[in-house]
Amino acid sequence: FLEQYEKNPTIDKNNDGIIQYVMLEGEPGHQDTMIRTEACIKTIQEAGIELERLETYSANWRRSQSKEVMEDWIEKYGENIEVVFSNNDEMALGAVDAVQSMGLPDGSIKIIGLDGIAEAKDGRADRYGAFDRPAGRYRKRNGQNRYSQSTL
Repeated sequence: FLEQYEKNPTIDKNNDGIIQYVMLEGEPGHQDTMIRTEACIKTIQEAGIELERLETYSANWRRSQSKEVMEDWIEKYGENIEVVFSNNDEMALGAVDAVQSMGLPDGSIKIIGLDGIAEAKDGRADRYGAFDRPAGRYRKRNGQNRYSQSTL
């Protein structure tokens, strides 16, 4: 996200100097949920980017739950959502599904997912022009990069 933002500050669609975002979290209380959420937000803030959280929801790592809540958020906030941060790719793909089903134009919301599952990197994403490569940065405790990023 940081590299994308540096290259394209128009991610801040309303030019207020603040990224309005929603967060799709995994299982409540799960260690990975807490680590991924905290690391994501902390890294961005430490880079000097100001954030405003619009909503957060625990979609329990599930695509179907994230699609449903994302559709609700789109109805509530529309394109005022500048970025969706997701604790995993499965939920990010649910957000992609919601954006497409709600008829928003490509590129209207940046969607970021973690963990690099095959579908986030293969032809399904390419059919919609949704996933950017190279991946990005998310460092697990073992130091391996496993981050996929989608843009809608």
